[in-house]
Amino acid sequence: ILRFTRRLDNLTKDSGETVKLRCEFTGDPPPTRYRWYMNEAPVQLVKQRVIERRYQYKSGGIMVYGTKLTIKDLEIHDKGYYKCEATNGKDKREDTGILIVKPSSWYRTHKAPESKASIPSMEDLGVHFPDLPGGKLPGSIPGGFPGAGALPPSEENEEETEGYCQVYRGSACSGFIGNRSIYIRGPRHLADMEKKLLQAITVIIHSNDLSPKCGDYAIKSLCYAALPLCVKDRRAPA
Repeated sequence: ILRFTRRLDNLTKDSGETVKLRCEFTGDPPPTRYRWYMNEAPVQLVKQRVIERRYQYKSGGIMVYGTKLTIKDLEIHDKGYYKCEATNGKDKREDTGILIVKPSSWYRTHKAPESKASIPSMEDLGVHFPDLPGGKLPGSIPGGFPGAGALPPSEENEEETEGYCQVYRGSACSGFIGNRSIYIRGPRHLADMEKKLLQAITVIIHSNDLSPKCGDYAIKSLCYAALPLCVKDRRAPA
């Protein structure tokens, strides 16, 4: 069985910097193949700029196997969803992290001021932002990414299902919620919400109308509103 020992983090970097994305695993048999994806497309390696390295080491008597994706001289178009995937022929594991690339200080000084765009209510996710009225996400994003209005409707009648708490193991909000307990209506509800969140966050990180700071706040707010945390020792959301 393959198990994660290190998952991807959500990161924010300035353009021109270097980022290193790592995934590590234990397993018997060990991983035999690794793959990296950006926005569900295979990452294209570029000599001396986009580099993948595989490694292994022993920790506490157990072999740990890892893959590292290094991107040098970051550019704005490097922002997006990154996924690492590992398989040993029997099991497959994958994890996703968000990379946000901000314009460098020089760029911000010599370009127009950052957008003051704000986030609207997200009816498709049942989320409202009372502190950020009046703004709205773009209806579509270059590259075929859906806008907020294109999010799929829920397939489960939540009113007829009793909710419960379980530890969050998803990827969309792992950087904010981690292994904490969330309140859900059922497995289908969680899978449906995870899909909606991935689409909504993709819209946010590819929007040119939102500053990196505003986009990061919007993603965090979406996660906490769409996946409410549970009160300890109770079955209700916090």
